Amino acid sequence: MPYCPYCRKEQPGVEDRCPECGHLLLPQSPAWKPFDPMEPLVRVHTVYSEPQAFLLKGLLEQEGIPVVIQREAGPVFGLTVDGLGAHRLLVPESLAAEAHEILAVYGAEQPGDEAR
Repeated sequence: MPYCPYCRKEQPGVEDRCPECGHLLLPQSPAWKPFDPMEPLVRVHTVYSEPQAFLLKGLLEQEGIPVVIQREAGPVFGLTVDGLGAHRLLVPESLAAEAHEILAVYGAEQPGDEAR
């Protein structure tokens, strides 16, 4: 059944957009991997492009891994020098190894990427 990730509701009888908020619907509610919401988040990847960060976030979420993007001040100032503009993908510590595997399969893994 189509699912709206913004309203967090299933939308029966609707094909592509949520009638309440207008966002695109997912084919079904995501099956999130189990994790403790209080466990620490660890960095699994860093990119310097906002679109790339959100594409990788979507890729990991499609596999059931929740992701947080931690941004530096660079996008505000338009700088990508010496760490400014970095977008760090953070996942629950218990799912970091699986996130690394998924990123490696899609060729997004960087040398030196490890859970920190």
